[in-house]
Amino acid sequence: PYLGYLACAIATVVCYGSMMVISYIQGQKHYAIPYDIKSAFFYISIALLFFIVHYVARSLDVEVIWLHFLGTVLSLSYMLIVLKKEKKELIKIPILNRVYKSGLKP
Repeated sequence: PYLGYLACAIATVVCYGSMMVISYIQGQKHYAIPYDIKSAFFYISIALLFFIVHYVARSLDVEVIWLHFLGTVLSLSYMLIVLKKEKKELIKIPILNRVYKSGLKP
């Protein structure tokens, strides 16, 4: 039964991924939008790296409490990376602008 679930998950990723690529290519032909592809790949790469780190830790039979701690640290690290890299865009949001002005900077 596990292989069935895994096969369905892989098929879904391949299907949605191919639809995304085809939609992007067709969209750029008919209505070009200057997407920041470099940043998208950067965020995907960081997320994939953090996933691999956590997956390796899981495969090493680390205690559950340490897995939760590692997952929390990796999640917070990802959030801090996004906050630091996207600061100019995020301060355009009024609530986040107040947070940045109040001195709670990441």
